[in-house]
Amino acid sequence: MLKPKIAIIGAGLSGLSCAKKLYLAGFSPTVIEKSRGIGGRLSTRRIGNQFSFDHGAQYVSANGYDFKLYLKEAMEKGVAGEWCRMHSNANANAKPKSKPKIVGLKGMSNLVTPLAENLDLHFNSAVKSINPHNNGWEVETINKLGKTTFDIVVITIPAPQAKELLSTQLVISSDLNKVQFSPCLAAMIAFEDKISIETNTFMSPTSELAWCARNSSKPYQQLLPDCWIVHASAGWSEKNIDSSKDEIAKNLLKIFSNTFHIKLPKVQFLAGHKWRYAFACLPLKKDYILSSEKTLIVGGDWCLGNRAEDAYDTGLSIASFISNTF
Repeated sequence: MLKPKIAIIGAGLSGLSCAKKLYLAGFSPTVIEKSRGIGGRLSTRRIGNQFSFDHGAQYVSANGYDFKLYLKEAMEKGVAGEWCRMHSNANANAKPKSKPKIVGLKGMSNLVTPLAENLDLHFNSAVKSINPHNNGWEVETINKLGKTTFDIVVITIPAPQAKELLSTQLVISSDLNKVQFSPCLAAMIAFEDKISIETNTFMSPTSELAWCARNSSKPYQQLLPDCWIVHASAGWSEKNIDSSKDEIAKNLLKIFSNTFHIKLPKVQFLAGHKWRYAFACLPLKKDYILSSEKTLIVGGDWCLGNRAEDAYDTGLSIASFISNTF
């Protein structure tokens, strides 16, 4: 029996876990990604050979069997490792968490490289439209793929972006409207010398800063320059979402300095980033969304929660549905 032609939009953890499971089941999915690389919010910004910042998800941890198994595979392949961090929490009553914090070696984006092996990946390929065509779906991209028809289309991007593509799909749009997101604004900072803070990470979810981390404390990262990631709280991010990236970076650097009451060394690099759809504060609470034809499927971490494992599990669930149905 001829296998259906499948497109997967998004090369983050959901899209790649779905694509890899389908590939192992004998399908040949086409993965379409608007950016230049894999990982989604498991993202690493590299500035030449001098600076490296994991400016999205800082680490992952696993509760369930499937994700634990994948992280074990990634560690065995030498692309992931445990981050033994020195941590400070603004909440003195907070209980320490014992689950291993797993990171991609030499960058969080490397964590998903085993999933991408042998897949048909197309980068810098933003999708302009998805429309019914005969018994399938015509996907139009801005690159050389142009207009291509697929039997099945899987969309693994943030719900608001999926809604823009699927405005005529009323049943799907109704579910997408239920999902609510909080943004996260970030600053990437490189100091010429190591700053005098004993801890490598700091968490304070009620302040202007939600999270700070010394990126150079992660495995296989160079110690100098001293690279830090600063994530603003959801409240601060919402108030400042329309600011320029330069303004965001400068303001977060000032807040960072005031938080630790220290004089900072010379800044070698400073940049801001906007994660408009960082966390699903109101997730859908089901594995994925199906069109009435059952050939258009939408999912992501926001279906189940806001953890990396939720993204991975959603991708597996979509792949299982396709394998069992087609």
